[in-house]
Amino acid sequence: MGFTPERFERRLKESALRLKEQRNKDRFYKNEPMHNPCNSEHASCDQGIFDKQESAQHPARAMDDATYVNNILTQTRTLLSKEKETN
Repeated sequence: MGFTPERFERRLKESALRLKEQRNKDRFYKNEPMHNPCNSEHASCDQGIFDKQESAQHPARAMDDATYVNNILTQTRTLLSKEKETN
């Protein structure tokens, strides 16, 4: 099966959707006390500190999901157009 930009973009959109769903689950569980591994015994793991560190480590989480997916698609289109120019 050969490479086609349309198939690649479709698969990329599907992956981005799965990523969005996983991020939403992560946010839900992070805010649930029973699922949150951090508790008041860990002074260094204060929720506010965790959120700031997480945003610093994962800049995509600071963006909304639509912006994140659009950025990925834009980067992919740029790479595909560069690949077409070189071939």
